[in-house]
Amino acid sequence: MAWARWQGPLSVTTRWMREMPWAAERLVVLDNAATAEQVVPLLPGGPSCTVLVTGRHRLVSLIDRHDARHLTLGVLTPPGARALLSARIGADRVVVEPGAVDEVVGLCGGDPLAVFGLLGIAPGADTTLPVVVALTGLSPAHARAALSTLDEASLLERRSGGRYAMHDLVRDYADTTVRGLPQDVREAALVRVTDFHLHTAHTAERLLNPHRELLPPDPPASGVRPQALSDATTAAAWLAAEHTTLPAVQRAAAALGRHRMVCQLA
Repeated sequence: MAWARWQGPLSVTTRWMREMPWAAERLVVLDNAATAEQVVPLLPGGPSCTVLVTGRHRLVSLIDRHDARHLTLGVLTPPGARALLSARIGADRVVVEPGAVDEVVGLCGGDPLAVFGLLGIAPGADTTLPVVVALTGLSPAHARAALSTLDEASLLERRSGGRYAMHDLVRDYADTTVRGLPQDVREAALVRVTDFHLHTAHTAERLLNPHRELLPPDPPASGVRPQALSDATTAAAWLAAEHTTLPAVQRAAAALGRHRMVCQLA
């Protein structure tokens, strides 16, 4: 039996089998295990099967009690990340847009789930394309493609009004995934998304109450573009759509120590 900590593509399974000549012909894959207790009842009773358990936690009891072997996988190399992206979106697009592919690979840091993980820390119960652009730093086209891919994989649910939501269990998994990213990457994403909401809310308030005195916000993080609001009607509609998200943004700002922003959002 073997246990692997998955941090890369599932195609690692076939490579792992080639490199492990003792692997049996029958392979049982137990994917994304959170605890050893989930795995133990599913283990075969005889030696004729090889079991591959993938997960993001070191399941020590499997190693100690069930003679498992621990295989730690790092993030993908740039060529490996490009190959995975090519398999996912098509080799033709990779050839035509090499610069865009390099940008996506760089932003993901070699982890194919990095965009997905960041969505798990986005404030609020659901999100929109402009928010995802701010959160991830992707271009609108790449962010839209990422959302479509996650929607097709049932990791996101597309709702009316151009909004996307995660099931609570999927969001918990995304939150687990994002912990594999460096802290400065996570914090930078939260800074961008809180700046996006603050500056968009400030624009909305100016359209609704042009004569009210407001404390001007600090300049947004590099690359952050607030959502365009043309008049009081669109401003009111945006505020209505985000009325449950903005308190979550306040909490995120407070966690970042951005107390001036907390007051401004209020």
